[in-house]
Amino acid sequence: MTNHFYRFIFSFLVVLTSIAGCKKPEKATPVAITFIAPEASSIFQVPDTILVKFNIESKSAIHYVRVSIDNEDLIPVSPQLFIYPVDSMRHFEIPVPVGALAAFDSMNCFVHLVVENDQKTTHEFMEINLSNKPFAYKGFSVVTEEDGNKSRIYFYDEHMTETAQLPVIGKITHAIADRESDLLILTTAIPEILSAYSYSDLKLQWSRDPQLPYPEFTFVQYHSPLLYFGNGAGQVISIYASTGLEVFNTPIFSSYYPTNLVANTTKLVIAYKSRTGLSSMLNTCYRTTGALQHQYLIDFELVFGLQSGESETVILFGNINNSGRMLNFDPHENQLISTHIFDFGSIHQVVPIGDITFLINSASGLFQVNSETGIATQINFSVNEIEDMAWEQEKGRLFIAAGNEVLILSYPGFNLINKLTFNNKVLKITTRYTR
Repeated sequence: MTNHFYRFIFSFLVVLTSIAGCKKPEKATPVAITFIAPEASSIFQVPDTILVKFNIESKSAIHYVRVSIDNEDLIPVSPQLFIYPVDSMRHFEIPVPVGALAAFDSMNCFVHLVVENDQKTTHEFMEINLSNKPFAYKGFSVVTEEDGNKSRIYFYDEHMTETAQLPVIGKITHAIADRESDLLILTTAIPEILSAYSYSDLKLQWSRDPQLPYPEFTFVQYHSPLLYFGNGAGQVISIYASTGLEVFNTPIFSSYYPTNLVANTTKLVIAYKSRTGLSSMLNTCYRTTGALQHQYLIDFELVFGLQSGESETVILFGNINNSGRMLNFDPHENQLISTHIFDFGSIHQVVPIGDITFLINSASGLFQVNSETGIATQINFSVNEIEDMAWEQEKGRLFIAAGNEVLILSYPGFNLINKLTFNNKVLKITTRYTR
C-alpha cells in the first residue's frame, strides 16, 4: 500500500507541474501612436525641415523613439533622430531635416516612427511626398589673373552687386559650380590643385593633388552628384563633388591624355589626344564603373558635348583641322551617325541656352546654332578675344569675358545690360544656383 501511495503522490506532482507549465504568457503592453503632423499625403519641397508631431500611449516605460523620413524601400533619406524620453513624456514635436533628392526630382516617402518600450518595438508609418525645390539664380563669380602667379575671385549677387573677394594662389584653369552642394570647384596651375570652396563662407571644403607622373588637370566636368576630371597620366577619375571622395577610375592610356567628357544616362564618352598630337580617339566607358566598352579613332578635338534629348546618342561640338563640326555619335553602337560642318572656322567655346539652341564663339565671331537643323546665325555684337562665356537661364543673360571686362547681355536681343571692368585679365565666369 505504501508503494501505491508514493505512486499517487508522484503522479499528482507531475500533473501540478504540467498545469503550472501551461500558464498563459504575459501579454506585451500595447503601444498606440497617433500622428498629428504632417497629414497623410502631404507634399514637401526639399531641402526643408519637416516638423513631425505625434502622441504615444504606453503603460510601460519608453526606452527610445526614432524618427526618420524613408523612401519606399525603407531606406532613410534623412538623418535618423533618436529621443530618449522621461517617463511622463508622451507628446513629441521633432524637426527632421531633409536634403535635396539625389536620384529623382520627386518620390513617395514615409515618416517612419520606431517606439521601443519594455516589451516590444512598434513601427508606424505616414506616407508623404517629397519633391526637389527648383534651382534659383543667386549670382555669379568672376576669376581674374593677378601678378605673381595668383588669381582673384570676385563674387556678385543676383542684383550684380559685389559681395566678396577671394585671393587664390596659382592660375585658375577651371571653375565650376556644384549646385547641389553650393560649392565653387577650382583647378589651379603652379601649384596644380583641385579644390572646393563653400559659397556661403568662402572656406575650403576639400582639395586633392593630381596624379604623377604628369601632375596636371586636363579637364573638369560636373554631372551631379559626381565630378569627373582628367589627369596627365591618361586617366579619368570620378569623385563626389560634395566631399572629394573617390568613386572610380577609368583605365590608363599612358600614350594619350583625356581632354573632355560627355555623359548620357548610362555611358561616358571621353575624348583623348595622343602626346604626339598626331591622333585622337573617343572612348566609351560605363558611367557606373568607368570600365571601358568601346574605342573610336577619330581626328576630332572635342570642345563641348551633351546627351541628345531623350535618346542615348550624344551631340559633340569640336574641330577637325581648325574647322568647326557638330557630330551625332552613338556610344552604344560605337558609330558616328552624322556630321555637320560649319563655315565659321574653328569653335572656341559653346554655351547651351536651350534644348536645341547653342551659342558658339568661333574664329569668325559669335553665332547662334540650332542643333536639329545645323543653321548658324551670326550675332550682331562685336567683341574681340572672348576668353569665356556663361549663361544665366533664369533671367536670360549672357556673360562674356573679354580682356579685363565682363559684358552682360540680354537675350534674345543681345543688348548690353552692364559692363564690369577689372584691373587684370578675366579668366573665368561662373553662375551660381541653389535650391
